[in-house]
Amino acid sequence: KYVERVIKPLVLEQKVQKAFAENTIDEYKNFTAPEVRASHILFAVENEKDDAKIKKEAEAVLKRIKAGEDFAKLAAEFGSDGTKDAGGDLGWFGKGAMVPEFENAVFALEKGQLGENLVKTQFGYHIIRVDDKRIAGDFVAFMDDIIKNAKVKFYIPIHNPFDAVKE
Repeated sequence: KYVERVIKPLVLEQKVQKAFAENTIDEYKNFTAPEVRASHILFAVENEKDDAKIKKEAEAVLKRIKAGEDFAKLAAEFGSDGTKDAGGDLGWFGKGAMVPEFENAVFALEKGQLGENLVKTQFGYHIIRVDDKRIAGDFVAFMDDIIKNAKVKFYIPIHNPFDAVKE
């Protein structure tokens, strides 16, 4: 029952969202949002007394990347989160998916651009690179619009719970 009621609908929704994001039909052009594909190297700060030491290490790695060393290799070596095994790749994401400091820094960069400075968040220091940018279909906005503009008809005389909403 769990698979039928929870897993299958969740997988179906994910497939529909992916298809909608890749859709190019003009009818849905009002339901788009910018997305980025970014990579990062996180230098986690777990204890505030180590902050200066970790920042110095992150700045040294940033300098190495600017000098031409491979971002993915350095991410694997120095990264402190689950993305290190993927070269720091965070995949595609839109606004609202990341903490504000990180999001602001990522969306300010151009495709292929490395952030000039470290970005400090609640998790620590990040070296950020934007790998790609796109405008994708926003399935959630589309569904919100459908629900908000839905016309509900009752064919039998019952108490309409939406009457209070109309007022």
